[in-house]
Amino acid sequence: MVLGSAAEFLQIEQAELRERLAEGASLTEIAEETPGKSTDGLKAALRDTLTAKLDALELTDEQRAAKLEAIYSRLDRLIARDGLRFDRKRGHGKRWGLKGNPRGLDRSRRCANSAARQRNALARKRQPS
Repeated sequence: MVLGSAAEFLQIEQAELRERLAEGASLTEIAEETPGKSTDGLKAALRDTLTAKLDALELTDEQRAAKLEAIYSRLDRLIARDGLRFDRKRGHGKRWGLKGNPRGLDRSRRCANSAARQRNALARKRQPS
Protein backbone atom coordinates (compact mmCIF):
# COMPACT_ATOMS: atom_id res chain seq x y z
CA MET A 1 0.00 0.00 0.00
CA VAL A 2 2.65 2.54 1.03
CA LEU A 3 5.14 1.37 -1.57
CA GLY A 4 2.49 1.44 -4.31
CA SER A 5 1.39 4.96 -3.37
CA ALA A 6 4.99 6.19 -3.30
CA ALA A 7 5.71 4.63 -6.71
CA GLU A 8 2.55 6.15 -8.17
CA PHE A 9 3.42 9.61 -6.84
CA LEU A 10 7.02 9.37 -8.08
CA GLN A 11 5.74 8.03 -11.43
CA ILE A 12 8.06 5.03 -11.43
CA GLU A 13 7.39 1.30 -11.39
CA GLN A 14 7.12 -0.43 -8.03
CA ALA A 15 9.91 -2.81 -9.02
CA GLU A 16 12.25 0.11 -9.74
CA LEU A 17 11.35 1.79 -6.45
CA ARG A 18 11.87 -1.46 -4.56
CA GLU A 19 15.26 -1.88 -6.26
CA ARG A 20 16.38 1.65 -5.35
CA LEU A 21 15.29 1.10 -1.75
CA ALA A 22 17.11 -2.24 -1.65
CA GLU A 23 20.27 -0.40 -2.73
CA GLY A 24 19.96 1.73 0.41
CA ALA A 25 18.27 4.91 -0.82
CA SER A 26 15.52 6.51 1.27
CA LEU A 27 12.17 7.69 -0.06
CA THR A 28 13.30 11.24 0.73
CA GLU A 29 16.38 10.87 -1.48
CA ILE A 30 14.39 9.30 -4.30
CA ALA A 31 11.73 12.03 -4.16
CA GLU A 32 14.33 14.81 -4.20
CA GLU A 33 16.17 13.20 -7.14
CA THR A 34 12.97 12.84 -9.17
CA PRO A 35 12.33 15.93 -11.33
CA GLY A 36 9.24 17.86 -10.26
CA LYS A 37 8.74 15.86 -7.04
CA SER A 38 9.41 16.79 -3.42
CA THR A 39 9.41 15.18 -0.02
CA ASP A 40 6.41 17.28 1.03
CA GLY A 41 4.46 16.10 -2.02
CA LEU A 42 5.35 12.48 -1.27
CA LYS A 43 4.28 12.90 2.33
CA ALA A 44 0.97 14.44 1.25
CA ALA A 45 0.33 11.59 -1.21
CA LEU A 46 1.03 8.97 1.46
CA ARG A 47 -1.21 10.80 3.95
CA ASP A 48 -4.04 10.87 1.41
CA THR A 49 -3.68 7.15 0.74
CA LEU A 50 -3.54 6.20 4.41
CA THR A 51 -6.45 8.51 5.28
CA ALA A 52 -8.54 6.95 2.52
CA LYS A 53 -7.73 3.47 3.85
CA LEU A 54 -8.82 4.50 7.36
CA ASP A 55 -12.00 6.08 6.03
CA ALA A 56 -12.94 2.71 4.54
CA LEU A 57 -12.87 1.15 8.03
CA GLU A 58 -15.74 1.46 10.44
CA LEU A 59 -14.07 3.47 13.18
CA THR A 60 -15.37 5.96 15.70
CA ASP A 61 -14.12 9.53 15.37
CA GLU A 62 -11.87 9.01 18.39
CA GLN A 63 -10.36 5.80 17.00
CA ARG A 64 -9.82 7.40 13.60
CA ALA A 65 -8.14 10.45 15.14
CA ALA A 66 -5.85 8.27 17.28
CA LYS A 67 -4.83 6.10 14.32
CA LEU A 68 -4.21 9.11 12.09
CA GLU A 69 -2.06 10.72 14.77
CA ALA A 70 -0.02 7.51 15.14
CA ILE A 71 0.43 7.17 11.38
CA TYR A 72 1.37 10.80 10.83
CA SER A 73 3.91 10.67 13.65
CA ARG A 74 5.64 7.70 11.99
CA LEU A 75 5.48 9.03 8.45
CA ASP A 76 8.60 11.21 8.69
CA ARG A 77 10.68 8.28 9.97
CA LEU A 78 9.31 6.02 7.25
CA ILE A 79 10.19 8.45 4.48
CA ALA A 80 13.67 9.18 5.87
CA ARG A 81 14.57 5.53 6.58
CA ASP A 82 17.31 4.16 4.35
CA GLY A 83 16.31 1.19 2.25
CA LEU A 84 13.77 -1.56 2.70
CA ARG A 85 13.34 -3.23 6.05
CA PHE A 86 12.51 -6.90 6.00
CA ASP A 87 11.39 -7.97 9.45
CA ARG A 88 11.43 -11.73 9.91
CA LYS A 89 12.13 -11.82 13.65
CA ARG A 90 8.49 -11.31 14.63
CA GLY A 91 7.20 -13.97 12.28
CA HIS A 92 5.50 -11.53 9.93
CA GLY A 93 7.38 -12.59 6.81
CA LYS A 94 8.53 -9.95 4.37
CA ARG A 95 6.79 -6.68 5.06
CA TRP A 96 7.55 -3.07 4.42
CA GLY A 97 5.69 0.01 5.52
CA LEU A 98 3.92 1.28 8.57
CA LYS A 99 3.73 -1.30 11.25
CA GLY A 100 2.96 -0.86 14.93
CA ASN A 101 3.95 -2.86 17.94
CA PRO A 102 1.94 -5.97 18.59
CA ARG A 103 -0.69 -5.11 21.17
CA GLY A 104 0.78 -1.58 21.41
CA LEU A 105 3.47 -2.65 23.88
CA ASP A 106 6.88 -1.10 23.94
CA ARG A 107 9.94 -3.34 23.58
CA SER A 108 10.76 -3.50 27.30
CA ARG A 109 7.24 -4.68 28.18
CA ARG A 110 7.26 -7.27 25.38
CA CYS A 111 10.56 -8.62 26.75
CA ALA A 112 9.23 -8.58 30.31
CA ASN A 113 6.07 -10.42 29.24
CA SER A 114 8.17 -12.98 27.38
CA ALA A 115 10.38 -13.54 30.42
CA ALA A 116 7.31 -13.96 32.63
CA ARG A 117 5.86 -16.56 30.24
CA GLN A 118 9.15 -18.48 30.30
CA ARG A 119 9.26 -18.45 34.12
CA ASN A 120 5.65 -19.68 34.31
CA ALA A 121 6.37 -22.48 31.85
CA LEU A 122 9.37 -23.62 33.89
CA ALA A 123 7.35 -23.48 37.11
CA ARG A 124 4.62 -25.67 35.55
CA LYS A 125 7.22 -28.24 34.47
CA ARG A 126 8.67 -28.43 37.97
CA GLN A 127 5.33 -29.02 39.69
CA PRO A 128 4.63 -32.67 40.49
CA SER A 129 1.63 -34.09 38.65
